Amino acid sequence: MRSTGRIAAAVAILVGATTMIAGPAQAHTDSFSTSFVDGAGAISDDWGDHRDELGGDLCQGCSNSSNTDIVILWQSLLAAEGLLPYSGVDGYFGSNTKRATENWQDRYGISSDGRVGRNTWDKADDQLSWSFSGVAVRYEAGAGRGDVFFTRGSGRAYVDGSYELDLLRRDSGVKKGFSGSHHVNLKSRSITIGATYS
Repeated sequence: MRSTGRIAAAVAILVGATTMIAGPAQAHTDSFSTSFVDGAGAISDDWGDHRDELGGDLCQGCSNSSNTDIVILWQSLLAAEGLLPYSGVDGYFGSNTKRATENWQDRYGISSDGRVGRNTWDKADDQLSWSFSGVAVRYEAGAGRGDVFFTRGSGRAYVDGSYELDLLRRDSGVKKGFSGSHHVNLKSRSITIGATYS
């Protein structure tokens, strides 16, 4: 076995052991912040409660929907669904994002007003699950589409329940990475959008 293989095996064992000790959800019991996306306990309600912290819906022309991390998060879901091109993930809620949001809402059977409000966030929560033995949170679009991977609090050194946007992947295997902040901010921009690669 080459040394890189041994290192990879050691990391896999360490991650597995950490997950068995910590458990996938880390069962946070408090809300930690009103300035970034975070979660506590089950992931099935992590995003629905942020609408009030945002001060309203995400929408075209809304003051909270221009050059923000939360818009990048939402656009990443739309891109995973095949409703927005990778180039449309830019942090600005414009007419293309509005149209893609209406199509997403139609797809999931909710009122298609092109605004990301409580019902839309709640429906997006339904697509979340733990992945990689509880190390990551996965937003899974429908069959033949794609997914988005996040780290939530316990997967990193910080334990505040905060979400970090890690990877957007289409079903074709084409990926887009992200870097920057360890938080997905609600009203500011800290995420750097990486290159698209296979």
